[in-house]
Amino acid sequence: MRISVDVEATLPESLRGPEGGTGPQAAREELGVIAGAARGLSDVVRIARILVPEDFGAALAELAPDRHASRPRTASSASAAPAATTAMTAAIPAPQGWVLVFHPGIYGPEHDAHMRYALYWRELTRLVNKGRLPVPLRTADGAPRQDRHAVLLTAVSRLFGEYDAARKAWDFRDGLLRKVLRQELSERARTALLHAFAADLGHATSADARTWLRMLADDHARTG
Repeated sequence: MRISVDVEATLPESLRGPEGGTGPQAAREELGVIAGAARGLSDVVRIARILVPEDFGAALAELAPDRHASRPRTASSASAAPAATTAMTAAIPAPQGWVLVFHPGIYGPEHDAHMRYALYWRELTRLVNKGRLPVPLRTADGAPRQDRHAVLLTAVSRLFGEYDAARKAWDFRDGLLRKVLRQELSERARTALLHAFAADLGHATSADARTWLRMLADDHARTG
């Protein structure tokens, strides 16, 4: 059976990236690469739709109203680049499969295609890891809380999942640029890579992470 992945990009034509042509059609062409990969991973994770909305916040509120409160739309909300504290991506579960949502601001002058290729693949890998990494089920209201081992395992699994997603995203982009597009990594993407690597390294070596790993190792030593 053929698996289809709908791709929709409704960002304003006014958004033009530094490569000089990032409009809705160019965005759809870029996303087609990820849609093809998603079809190949359909036995692991089902992605039904990839969306770049004109208004990121409004789209999240419509797709998942219980998780994302609707905010008033401003004239600049469509084309504004995401702030440092604003998510650039979201994955929303739907009856037909997951919906991947990307902020339209990533098609503006602060980003280029090389940066976006890694962003696309990182989000896709996060979804794959949701089905592969052990995450204890949430307990119902009034039920006993999860034991310490389950909580630690969840925290460490999420930490590894982020590392794995970042590493695979960079590997995918490197292969795409060198073997398919025959391009060298842009200076803008190189700088973003260094910043992302530093941030991921900081999370992996943080005091919290070291504490989680030490406590998990102690649990395994006691219980075998």
